[in-house]
Amino acid sequence: MKKYAVFLLCAFFLIFSACGETDNGSDNNNAGQTGLSLKLTDSANEDYNAIWVTISEIEVRKEGEDSKTVYSEDVGLPITVDLLSLQNGISTSLGLFDLGPGHYTQIRLHLGNTIGQIIGSDSAKSEYPPQYTNCVYENGICHELTIPSGYQTGIKLNRAFDIQEDTLYELMLDFDARQSVHTTGSGSYKMRPTIRIIEVDLTGIIAGTSEPGAIITAQINNTDECGNIRIAQTTIADEEGDYKLSYLEPGTYTIVVVKDGFQSAIKTGVQVTAGITSSDQDLPLTTGDSFCSVSGMVSNLPDEDQEPQVKAITSINDTNVVVDLSSLSEGSTSSYTLNVPAGDYTFYFCANNKDPVLVTRTVETGDNTVDASF
Repeated sequence: MKKYAVFLLCAFFLIFSACGETDNGSDNNNAGQTGLSLKLTDSANEDYNAIWVTISEIEVRKEGEDSKTVYSEDVGLPITVDLLSLQNGISTSLGLFDLGPGHYTQIRLHLGNTIGQIIGSDSAKSEYPPQYTNCVYENGICHELTIPSGYQTGIKLNRAFDIQEDTLYELMLDFDARQSVHTTGSGSYKMRPTIRIIEVDLTGIIAGTSEPGAIITAQINNTDECGNIRIAQTTIADEEGDYKLSYLEPGTYTIVVVKDGFQSAIKTGVQVTAGITSSDQDLPLTTGDSFCSVSGMVSNLPDEDQEPQVKAITSINDTNVVVDLSSLSEGSTSSYTLNVPAGDYTFYFCANNKDPVLVTRTVETGDNTVDASF
Protein backbone atom coordinates (compact mmCIF):
# COMPACT_ATOMS: atom_id res chain seq x y z
CA MET A 1 0.00 0.00 0.00
CA LYS A 2 1.53 3.30 -1.07
CA LYS A 3 1.57 6.91 -0.01
CA TYR A 4 1.26 6.58 3.73
CA ALA A 5 4.00 8.14 5.84
CA VAL A 6 5.02 7.49 9.39
CA PHE A 7 5.71 10.62 11.56
CA LEU A 8 6.94 10.22 15.22
CA LEU A 9 10.00 10.23 17.53
CA CYS A 10 12.14 8.57 20.23
CA ALA A 11 15.87 8.11 21.55
CA PHE A 12 18.83 10.03 23.10
CA PHE A 13 21.89 10.21 20.80
CA LEU A 14 20.48 7.35 18.73
CA ILE A 15 20.08 5.15 21.83
CA PHE A 16 16.48 4.31 22.62
CA SER A 17 15.72 5.08 26.23
CA ALA A 18 12.99 3.49 28.33
CA CYS A 19 10.55 6.23 27.40
CA GLY A 20 11.42 5.98 23.71
CA GLU A 21 12.68 9.48 23.05
CA THR A 22 15.77 10.63 21.17
CA ASP A 23 17.79 13.59 22.38
CA ASN A 24 20.70 15.34 20.68
CA GLY A 25 22.64 16.62 23.64
CA SER A 26 19.96 18.53 25.52
CA ASP A 27 19.71 18.43 29.31
CA ASN A 28 16.69 16.48 30.52
CA ASN A 29 16.60 18.27 33.87
CA ASN A 30 14.54 21.29 32.90
CA ALA A 31 12.93 22.27 36.21
CA GLY A 32 12.46 26.02 36.39
CA GLN A 33 13.85 26.60 32.89
CA THR A 34 12.37 29.34 30.74
CA GLY A 35 12.34 28.58 27.03
CA LEU A 36 11.27 26.29 24.19
CA SER A 37 11.67 22.54 23.71
CA LEU A 38 11.40 21.68 20.01
CA LYS A 39 11.01 18.10 18.75
CA LEU A 40 10.50 16.36 15.42
CA THR A 41 8.33 13.39 14.37
CA ASP A 42 6.90 11.93 11.15
CA SER A 43 3.92 10.01 9.74
CA ALA A 44 4.18 6.77 7.76
CA ASN A 45 5.28 6.37 4.16
CA GLU A 46 6.10 2.93 2.84
CA ASP A 47 6.94 4.17 -0.67
CA TYR A 48 10.52 4.92 0.42
CA ASN A 49 13.29 3.14 2.32
CA ALA A 50 14.59 6.33 3.98
CA ILE A 51 14.16 10.10 3.73
CA TRP A 52 17.18 12.04 5.01
CA VAL A 53 16.98 15.74 5.85
CA THR A 54 19.79 17.88 7.30
CA ILE A 55 18.85 20.70 9.68
CA SER A 56 21.75 23.08 10.30
CA GLU A 57 20.17 26.06 12.08
CA ILE A 58 16.92 27.01 13.77
CA GLU A 59 15.82 30.62 13.77
CA VAL A 60 13.34 32.05 16.30
CA ARG A 61 11.72 35.49 15.95
CA LYS A 62 10.20 37.51 18.77
CA GLU A 63 7.39 40.03 18.32
CA GLY A 64 8.54 43.65 18.23
CA GLU A 65 12.15 42.79 17.48
CA ASP A 66 13.66 43.21 14.02
CA SER A 67 16.58 40.93 14.80
CA LYS A 68 16.39 37.14 14.80
CA THR A 69 18.00 34.65 17.15
CA VAL A 70 19.78 31.79 15.35
CA TYR A 71 20.70 28.56 17.11
CA SER A 72 23.05 25.89 15.80
CA GLU A 73 25.92 24.17 17.68
CA ASP A 74 24.62 25.26 21.07
CA VAL A 75 21.53 23.06 20.64
CA GLY A 76 23.28 20.11 18.99
CA LEU A 77 22.89 21.07 15.33
CA PRO A 78 23.51 20.21 12.57
CA ILE A 79 21.76 16.84 12.45
CA THR A 80 20.92 14.59 9.50
CA VAL A 81 17.76 12.66 10.34
CA ASP A 82 15.90 9.83 8.63
CA LEU A 83 12.30 11.01 8.90
CA LEU A 84 11.00 7.47 8.44
CA SER A 85 12.74 6.36 11.64
CA LEU A 86 10.52 8.77 13.59
CA GLN A 87 7.29 6.81 13.73
CA ASN A 88 4.97 4.89 16.04
CA GLY A 89 5.53 7.26 18.97
CA ILE A 90 9.22 7.99 18.31
CA SER A 91 10.59 11.55 18.22
CA THR A 92 13.93 13.33 18.25
CA SER A 93 14.91 16.56 19.98
CA LEU A 94 15.85 19.60 17.93
CA GLY A 95 17.12 21.32 21.05
CA LEU A 96 16.20 23.31 24.15
CA PHE A 97 16.12 27.03 23.38
CA ASP A 98 16.87 29.47 26.18
CA LEU A 99 14.23 32.07 25.31
CA GLY A 100 13.16 34.87 27.59
CA PRO A 101 9.49 35.48 28.41
CA GLY A 102 7.49 37.05 25.59
CA HIS A 103 5.44 36.52 22.45
CA TYR A 104 7.19 34.71 19.58
CA THR A 105 5.83 34.75 16.03
CA GLN A 106 7.92 32.47 13.84
CA ILE A 107 10.32 29.53 13.65
CA ARG A 108 12.48 28.75 10.61
CA LEU A 109 14.35 25.52 9.88
CA HIS A 110 17.50 26.08 7.80
CA LEU A 111 18.95 23.20 5.81
CA GLY A 112 22.65 22.38 5.80
CA ASN A 113 25.24 21.77 3.08
CA THR A 114 27.18 19.26 5.18
CA ILE A 115 25.93 16.00 6.69
CA GLY A 116 25.64 16.39 10.44
CA GLN A 117 25.15 14.03 13.37
CA ILE A 118 23.16 11.12 11.96
CA ILE A 119 19.82 10.39 13.64
CA GLY A 120 18.01 7.22 12.58
CA SER A 121 17.57 3.54 13.26
CA ASP A 122 20.65 1.30 13.07
CA SER A 123 19.18 -0.53 10.08
CA ALA A 124 18.53 2.72 8.22
CA LYS A 125 22.09 3.91 8.83
CA SER A 126 23.66 0.67 7.62
CA GLU A 127 21.39 -0.13 4.66
CA TYR A 128 20.47 3.36 3.49
CA PRO A 129 23.10 5.89 4.65
CA PRO A 130 22.72 9.53 3.55
CA GLN A 131 24.71 10.12 0.35
CA TYR A 132 23.56 13.75 0.14
CA THR A 133 22.59 16.20 2.87
CA ASN A 134 18.96 15.78 1.75
CA CYS A 135 18.04 12.60 -0.10
CA VAL A 136 15.49 9.86 -0.51
CA TYR A 137 15.95 6.10 -1.04
CA GLU A 138 13.43 4.44 -3.33
CA ASN A 139 13.81 0.74 -4.14
CA GLY A 140 17.28 0.89 -2.61
CA ILE A 141 18.50 3.70 -4.87
CA CYS A 142 19.47 7.08 -3.38
CA HIS A 143 18.19 10.25 -5.07
CA GLU A 144 19.11 13.80 -4.09
CA LEU A 145 16.13 15.66 -2.65
CA THR A 146 15.56 19.30 -3.61
CA ILE A 147 13.87 21.53 -1.03
CA PRO A 148 13.19 25.00 -2.52
CA SER A 149 14.34 27.91 -0.30
CA GLY A 150 15.53 25.48 2.36
CA TYR A 151 19.11 26.77 2.12
CA GLN A 152 18.40 30.44 1.50
CA THR A 153 15.40 31.53 3.58
CA GLY A 154 14.68 28.31 5.44
CA ILE A 155 11.41 26.46 6.00
CA LYS A 156 9.12 29.04 7.57
CA LEU A 157 6.74 27.94 10.33
CA ASN A 158 4.24 30.65 11.20
CA ARG A 159 3.12 29.51 14.61
CA ALA A 160 2.87 32.11 17.37
CA PHE A 161 3.49 31.06 20.97
CA ASP A 162 4.03 32.67 24.36
CA ILE A 163 6.84 31.88 26.80
CA GLN A 164 6.14 32.44 30.50
CA GLU A 165 8.71 32.81 33.26
CA ASP A 166 9.96 29.42 34.60
CA THR A 167 7.99 27.56 31.90
CA LEU A 168 9.37 25.22 29.23
CA TYR A 169 7.02 25.38 26.23
CA GLU A 170 7.05 22.14 24.19
CA LEU A 171 6.29 22.04 20.46
CA MET A 172 6.31 18.99 18.19
CA LEU A 173 6.93 19.35 14.44
CA ASP A 174 5.06 16.58 12.61
CA PHE A 175 6.93 16.47 9.29
CA ASP A 176 4.50 14.61 7.02
CA ALA A 177 6.74 12.91 4.45
CA ARG A 178 3.69 11.28 2.81
CA GLN A 179 2.44 14.65 1.60
CA SER A 180 5.83 16.37 1.34
CA VAL A 181 7.90 14.25 -1.05
CA HIS A 182 7.03 13.85 -4.72
CA THR A 183 8.68 13.38 -8.10
CA THR A 184 8.71 16.05 -10.77
CA GLY A 185 7.89 15.58 -14.45
CA SER A 186 11.62 15.28 -15.16
CA GLY A 187 12.00 12.42 -12.68
CA SER A 188 13.80 14.36 -9.95
CA TYR A 189 12.73 14.31 -6.30
CA LYS A 190 11.40 17.38 -4.55
CA MET A 191 10.13 18.13 -1.06
CA ARG A 192 7.32 20.60 -0.50
CA PRO A 193 7.38 20.53 3.32
CA THR A 194 4.07 19.81 5.02
CA ILE A 195 4.63 20.31 8.74
CA ARG A 196 2.00 20.19 11.45
CA ILE A 197 2.97 22.20 14.56
CA ILE A 198 1.66 20.60 17.75
CA GLU A 199 1.50 21.82 21.33
CA VAL A 200 2.28 18.50 23.00
CA ASP A 201 0.42 19.16 26.26
CA LEU A 202 -2.82 19.60 24.32
CA THR A 203 -2.71 16.21 22.56
CA GLY A 204 -3.61 12.60 23.30
CA ILE A 205 -2.69 9.12 22.07
CA ILE A 206 -4.53 6.13 20.57
CA ALA A 207 -2.79 2.77 21.01
CA GLY A 208 -3.58 -0.89 20.43
CA THR A 209 -2.69 -3.96 18.38
CA SER A 210 -3.40 -5.17 14.85
CA GLU A 211 -1.67 -7.20 12.16
CA PRO A 212 2.12 -6.62 11.96
CA GLY A 213 2.90 -4.24 9.10
CA ALA A 214 -0.66 -2.94 8.83
CA ILE A 215 -1.09 0.71 7.93
CA ILE A 216 -3.20 2.48 10.55
CA THR A 217 -4.67 5.96 10.26
CA ALA A 218 -6.60 8.22 12.59
CA GLN A 219 -9.22 10.03 10.50
CA ILE A 220 -11.57 12.82 11.45
CA ASN A 221 -14.38 14.63 9.65
CA ASN A 222 -13.35 18.06 8.39
CA THR A 223 -15.70 20.09 6.21
CA ASP A 224 -12.82 22.24 4.96
CA GLU A 225 -10.84 19.27 3.69
CA CYS A 226 -11.00 17.49 0.36
CA GLY A 227 -13.61 14.76 0.70
CA ASN A 228 -14.57 16.07 4.16
CA ILE A 229 -12.18 13.57 5.77
CA ARG A 230 -8.75 14.46 7.14
CA ILE A 231 -6.03 11.96 7.98
CA ALA A 232 -4.69 13.29 11.27
CA GLN A 233 -1.95 10.72 11.84
CA THR A 234 -0.59 7.56 10.23
CA THR A 235 1.55 4.75 11.56
CA ILE A 236 2.53 1.16 10.77
CA ALA A 237 2.09 -1.65 13.31
CA ASP A 238 5.42 -3.07 14.49
CA GLU A 239 6.52 -6.69 14.24
CA GLU A 240 4.44 -7.55 17.30
CA GLY A 241 1.39 -5.82 15.83
CA ASP A 242 1.50 -2.95 18.33
CA TYR A 243 0.75 0.57 17.12
CA LYS A 244 0.59 4.08 18.53
CA LEU A 245 -1.05 7.16 16.99
CA SER A 246 0.44 10.07 18.91
CA TYR A 247 0.02 13.86 19.08
CA LEU A 248 -3.70 13.86 18.23
CA GLU A 249 -5.81 16.91 18.99
CA PRO A 250 -8.83 16.21 21.23
CA GLY A 251 -11.82 14.95 19.27
CA THR A 252 -13.64 11.88 17.99
CA TYR A 253 -11.74 9.76 15.47
CA THR A 254 -12.27 6.81 13.15
CA ILE A 255 -9.38 4.34 13.13
CA VAL A 256 -8.81 2.66 9.76
CA VAL A 257 -6.56 -0.39 9.28
CA VAL A 258 -5.50 -1.70 5.87
CA LYS A 259 -3.01 -4.34 4.73
CA ASP A 260 -2.51 -6.09 1.43
CA GLY A 261 -4.08 -9.56 1.54
CA PHE A 262 -6.38 -8.70 4.45
CA GLN A 263 -9.86 -7.27 4.82
CA SER A 264 -9.86 -3.64 5.95
CA ALA A 265 -11.16 -2.84 9.44
CA ILE A 266 -12.38 0.32 11.17
CA LYS A 267 -13.38 1.47 14.63
CA THR A 268 -15.54 4.56 14.94
CA GLY A 269 -16.15 6.93 17.83
CA VAL A 270 -12.68 6.69 19.38
CA GLN A 271 -12.37 9.62 21.75
CA VAL A 272 -9.08 11.47 22.25
CA THR A 273 -8.52 13.57 25.37
CA ALA A 274 -5.48 15.77 26.00
CA GLY A 275 -2.89 14.06 28.17
CA ILE A 276 -4.60 10.66 28.00
CA THR A 277 -3.70 7.45 26.14
CA SER A 278 -6.74 5.65 24.75
CA SER A 279 -5.29 2.14 24.91
CA ASP A 280 -6.60 -1.31 23.96
CA GLN A 281 -7.92 -0.02 20.64
CA ASP A 282 -7.30 -3.40 19.05
CA LEU A 283 -8.22 -4.06 15.42
CA PRO A 284 -7.46 -7.64 14.33
CA LEU A 285 -7.62 -8.42 10.63
CA THR A 286 -8.87 -11.42 8.67
CA THR A 287 -7.38 -12.61 5.39
CA GLY A 288 -8.80 -11.23 2.15
CA ASP A 289 -7.96 -10.41 -1.45
CA SER A 290 -4.81 -8.69 -2.63
CA PHE A 291 -4.92 -4.96 -3.28
CA CYS A 292 -5.69 -3.57 -6.72
CA SER A 293 -3.63 -0.92 -8.47
CA VAL A 294 -5.26 2.37 -9.50
CA SER A 295 -3.22 4.76 -11.62
CA GLY A 296 -3.83 7.59 -14.02
CA MET A 297 -2.88 10.97 -15.41
CA VAL A 298 -4.08 14.30 -14.02
CA SER A 299 -3.94 17.30 -16.34
CA ASN A 300 -4.28 21.07 -15.91
CA LEU A 301 -2.70 20.86 -12.46
CA PRO A 302 -2.96 23.91 -10.15
CA ASP A 303 0.16 25.58 -8.85
CA GLU A 304 2.22 23.41 -6.48
CA ASP A 305 1.56 25.86 -3.63
CA GLN A 306 -2.06 24.71 -3.81
CA GLU A 307 -0.88 21.21 -2.81
CA PRO A 308 -2.79 19.08 -5.34
CA GLN A 309 -3.55 15.51 -4.30
CA VAL A 310 -5.85 12.56 -4.96
CA LYS A 311 -7.80 10.59 -2.34
CA ALA A 312 -9.51 7.22 -2.69
CA ILE A 313 -12.62 7.24 -0.48
CA THR A 314 -14.91 4.26 0.08
CA SER A 315 -17.50 3.08 2.60
CA ILE A 316 -16.62 0.46 5.22
CA ASN A 317 -19.45 -0.58 7.52
CA ASP A 318 -21.47 2.45 6.34
CA THR A 319 -18.65 4.87 7.22
CA ASN A 320 -16.76 6.82 4.57
CA VAL A 321 -12.98 6.56 4.96
CA VAL A 322 -9.81 7.41 3.05
CA VAL A 323 -8.09 4.19 1.99
CA ASP A 324 -5.13 5.70 0.13
CA LEU A 325 -3.93 9.08 -1.09
CA SER A 326 -1.10 10.60 -3.08
CA SER A 327 0.35 14.04 -3.65
CA LEU A 328 0.42 15.16 -7.27
CA SER A 329 3.74 16.39 -8.61
CA GLU A 330 4.34 19.77 -10.19
CA GLY A 331 3.89 20.43 -13.90
CA SER A 332 0.92 20.63 -16.23
CA THR A 333 0.35 16.85 -16.03
CA SER A 334 1.00 14.40 -13.21
CA SER A 335 0.79 10.64 -12.85
CA TYR A 336 -0.14 8.82 -9.64
CA THR A 337 -0.58 5.28 -8.32
CA LEU A 338 -2.78 4.09 -5.46
CA ASN A 339 -3.23 0.60 -4.02
CA VAL A 340 -6.64 -0.26 -2.57
CA PRO A 341 -8.90 -3.27 -1.96
CA ALA A 342 -11.51 -3.99 -4.65
CA GLY A 343 -14.77 -2.09 -4.23
CA ASP A 344 -16.67 1.08 -5.07
CA TYR A 345 -14.73 4.34 -4.70
CA THR A 346 -15.02 8.05 -5.19
CA PHE A 347 -11.70 9.56 -6.21
CA TYR A 348 -11.29 13.16 -5.07
CA PHE A 349 -8.76 15.24 -7.00
CA CYS A 350 -8.21 18.31 -4.84
CA ALA A 351 -6.13 21.44 -4.42
CA ASN A 352 -6.29 24.44 -2.11
CA ASN A 353 -8.81 27.06 -3.25
CA LYS A 354 -10.02 24.82 -6.08
CA ASP A 355 -13.26 22.90 -6.45
CA PRO A 356 -12.51 19.16 -6.20
CA VAL A 357 -12.88 16.92 -9.23
CA LEU A 358 -14.81 13.73 -8.40
CA VAL A 359 -14.62 10.44 -10.30
CA THR A 360 -16.73 7.45 -9.16
CA ARG A 361 -15.42 4.05 -10.16
CA THR A 362 -15.66 0.37 -9.22
CA VAL A 363 -12.14 -0.95 -8.63
CA GLU A 364 -11.64 -4.53 -9.75
CA THR A 365 -8.84 -7.08 -9.47
CA GLY A 366 -5.82 -6.10 -11.53
CA ASP A 367 -4.84 -2.69 -12.87
CA ASN A 368 -7.38 0.13 -13.01
CA THR A 369 -7.07 3.50 -14.75
CA VAL A 370 -8.69 6.70 -13.47
CA ASP A 371 -7.74 9.92 -15.28
CA ALA A 372 -8.86 13.42 -14.32
CA SER A 373 -8.44 17.08 -15.26
CA PHE A 374 -8.74 20.21 -13.11
